[in-house]
Amino acid sequence: MWNERISVAGDADGYIQRFYKAFNRYDCVLSHLSLFEEGVTDSNPGGLTKLNGLGWLRGSNCPHYDGEADRRPSYQQLIVTGQLGGGRAADDGVALHYRGDELYRVVSSRPAARAYEVDVRDGQIVETEIVPDYLG
Repeated sequence: MWNERISVAGDADGYIQRFYKAFNRYDCVLSHLSLFEEGVTDSNPGGLTKLNGLGWLRGSNCPHYDGEADRRPSYQQLIVTGQLGGGRAADDGVALHYRGDELYRVVSSRPAARAYEVDVRDGQIVETEIVPDYLG
């Protein structure tokens, strides 16, 4: 049995409920962490803005990286301008599995979905693709 967290980040209740329903059939312990150190939110009118988290995990986080047209460029702009530190982004259907505060595994319910390490170097965004384990 897995005795680690499999988490979703900052999602609405409906997404979290679907997460539990989808992964409950596996022999693992499920939980979710609603906020990472910092992230982006679309809950404020006028576009994506910085969201302060609980600080339990280092870096920023961006869910729905491929699910909303403005999400990827807005997250990258917040990092380039220094409003957010670098972090991880996850396409829809991707879950980040942590052991303690370290990323252990990335899983996906979608075969083409990805996660990314996103940072800035010399004023330019650098994305490192993380290919998740596809769970079928």
